[in-house]
Amino acid sequence: MSNPEDMPEKLTDAQLDALLDSTGSDLLRYLQATSDTSTLLSAFLTADQTTLETPAALYDEWATRQAQAAIAIRALARGLDRVGNSASDLDSALARALARARDFDHALPRDLVRALDNAFDLDLKLDHEVDLGRALDRARDHARELIRALDNAFDHARELALALQLEIDREVDLVRAFDLVSALGSARASARDSARALDRARDLIDALSGAHDLLPNSDRTISVQSWHRLRKLAEGQVDASGADLRQTDVTDLSLLTNFIWSDETLWPPGTKQRIRVRSRELRPGVYLVRGGRSTRRGSKRFRGTGADGVN
Repeated sequence: MSNPEDMPEKLTDAQLDALLDSTGSDLLRYLQATSDTSTLLSAFLTADQTTLETPAALYDEWATRQAQAAIAIRALARGLDRVGNSASDLDSALARALARARDFDHALPRDLVRALDNAFDLDLKLDHEVDLGRALDRARDHARELIRALDNAFDHARELALALQLEIDREVDLVRAFDLVSALGSARASARDSARALDRARDLIDALSGAHDLLPNSDRTISVQSWHRLRKLAEGQVDASGADLRQTDVTDLSLLTNFIWSDETLWPPGTKQRIRVRSRELRPGVYLVRGGRSTRRGSKRFRGTGADGVN
């Protein structure tokens, strides 16, 4: 998974890739399954106010909110990290289409080449966006313009293929021409998928922005810096001792890495034994969920911890 500190302040191609893949019913499902967005954000941003003198009942409620918020943020972060694959496939398809179009430059209409060049130019216009909400809006508009450009390119390529079929004496490789049509069609389909993904991502950002009243001195957008802070908190050690997580989706046990839990923690039916196998015992009745790789010792914790890593 990408380290948030490694992400630049300005929106790069890699960040755009990350935004395009943050699709998903699975992300919305995690948020809906845990708690409402206002409660999740409130749980994180009030973490420093919790003390060891908190009554037991309030402590258990806080532990529940904290654990649910961490799971939701981790799921969202992993969805964003998976964006690069489909976006890279789209870029590769466009690059191949452009290369083939240039092979037929003497026969392709000028506006086909211009449309493809403009499509790539549109990719560069998002590099200077910092605000996540505005970047998503512009990315969605860019995807729609790209679809229109690819529609035009596809029509021109199809007309060219038909013309080449009628003028066989020009000895042009029809197979390659139709391959170009196919590549452009695939790129157009990928662009449509990306546009739908951006719509879903915009809905998710709007949902997170709706909790702004809980954040001091905040506006109605979630900045990249705020997202880095939430993600860093969620990936740290989470104390879920005594938390009630029976209504939380924990099917993906990797989302529980670095969770501290106790015998009093309530899990969904049929999951406690799986989680116990994945955990190591810190002291009698208190456990730490292990991950697939070693955990950084410097991870930020949600509450102060002792020398053994637990409260």
